[in-house]
Amino acid sequence: MSAAAARVLDRVPSRGRDALDVFRTSGGIGAVVLVALILVGLSTVEGFSSSLNMKSMLLFGSFLGIACIGQTL
Repeated sequence: MSAAAARVLDRVPSRGRDALDVFRTSGGIGAVVLVALILVGLSTVEGFSSSLNMKSMLLFGSFLGIACIGQTL
């Protein structure tokens, strides 16, 4: 952890620090962002929840996952 991040965490009350640790370790922030993105997509894009769109997103996600694995090698 950098010195600047340590100084910021020193100013955060212990309750807030505990809440931040829960989100950081459990993926809570990612889950909240995922739900928010799905809700925005459902409310703004017609056909967002169609089976064709879901298949397209899963296919794109699989290619993206393969590319990510390739970047780590």
